[in-house]
Amino acid sequence: PQNQEYYVLNEPINLGITVTNNGNLTLTNVIVETPLVYGDFIANSLAPGESQTFSINYPWVTEEDILAGSVYVEATAEGESPSESEPIVSVANSLDVEVEPIRNGLLITMVSTSSPANGSYYRDGEYVELSMTVTNTGNLTLSNVILNMPLTSDTFTAEALEPGRTSGGLGT
Repeated sequence: PQNQEYYVLNEPINLGITVTNNGNLTLTNVIVETPLVYGDFIANSLAPGESQTFSINYPWVTEEDILAGSVYVEATAEGESPSESEPIVSVANSLDVEVEPIRNGLLITMVSTSSPANGSYYRDGEYVELSMTVTNTGNLTLSNVILNMPLTSDTFTAEALEPGRTSGGLGT
């Protein structure tokens, strides 16, 4: 992981899956499968004690992975033995890859978009124009985000606000 602790939203995961022949005969056509990625990995031949490692690339951590708390990786292997008529099948092996915990947060920013008449400060009764935005600082999409300006009763609603995205722009 980039932060050395866990994988974060949209970060790719690169893993190695190793298959080892722990028997005493050479296996052929060894197929390694994992539902994490599309396609199978094939070792044409594995002598006793020999291993082969395959690299898998999970495109990126999703919001579903964060909600689950990890990316579950499972792999199985199947190969042909010269002494068996049925394929030799491995016991499924698995690993949970830790992902960033759920983190929610909103940042509201309000700035003046007008200038005081005297250039220094506003006087009583002078109109002040403001702009407000809200930024999703969390790692999950938020829905129905409502930004209120009680002073003017202005309201802005964002149906969906993705992580790192900003919405708003209320003027008062």
